Amino acid sequence: MKAKAKPKKLLGFLYTCLFLGLGILPTVVKPTPALSAEYIYFNYGPLKLSLSRESLEIFANEGRITKEFEFYAQMLNPEALEQLRMLLQKRIKISPVAISRLGKSPMGEAFLEGLGKMIKTHPGRNGLHSLRGALVLAAADSEGLTLMNIVRQFPTEGMLIDTDYIFDVQKELATLFRYRDAAVNAIANQATLEAAAENTVNVSQLADLQQPGPYQFTDQVITLSGRRRQSPLGLSGETKFEVALYLPKGNPKPAPLVVMSHGFASDRNHFTYLASTARSLTTNMRSISVR
Repeated sequence: MKAKAKPKKLLGFLYTCLFLGLGILPTVVKPTPALSAEYIYFNYGPLKLSLSRESLEIFANEGRITKEFEFYAQMLNPEALEQLRMLLQKRIKISPVAISRLGKSPMGEAFLEGLGKMIKTHPGRNGLHSLRGALVLAAADSEGLTLMNIVRQFPTEGMLIDTDYIFDVQKELATLFRYRDAAVNAIANQATLEAAAENTVNVSQLADLQQPGPYQFTDQVITLSGRRRQSPLGLSGETKFEVALYLPKGNPKPAPLVVMSHGFASDRNHFTYLASTARSLTTNMRSISVR
């Protein structure tokens, strides 16, 4: 039983490494690879194992288990094998342009660099750039962004999985998920308390946000710089971002302030139509551009 337990954990580690690649967003370059990953190599302690892309592809497309893949398949029950096949074929609908923009962000690039410590082209060489190319090419390909297509588009003959970093990534992700859940719960609880304390609002008496208000306004764009700070991957670079100010003119009293920040694959201009209406209704606006 113990002999089977270790290979089963190893197989789980391999799948975890590969699946992490689906959430990474690369940069804008769209290279055409001269090579593609023919083998996936991975280490588990003193063991050096490999799996050909062809065997994995046959299983993903046909559900057929080759002699090579049989070594790994026997460690999983039929239900787990079917789930694996679905994950290999699962397509994420996202354009190469959107992936490129997301990959330019400091968060996306740092995450990709961290993943490159696990998925390498050669021992000791970060797979950052190869992952970028594979993800962009997979998204641009007719098959789309699938796990199998990412392996196919990986621009070296072999994809090396370094399991030494998997435990660290699993711990980091678990911590991030706990922070996320705690933040969401805190916001939801605070919103519930504030909603219960507020008086009933007569919506018919509120301004029609589809129509411009009575005030003129001024626009101003300023550039802010963020200091370098420590991150899990080391000292981050200096961050610069733009803030667009939309200020009503002639307002006799202080106006409320609204701060908006765009999401991934967007920019501060995305909220221009909202700012144009709100600033004419005596509302100060701040539209922050995140890079």
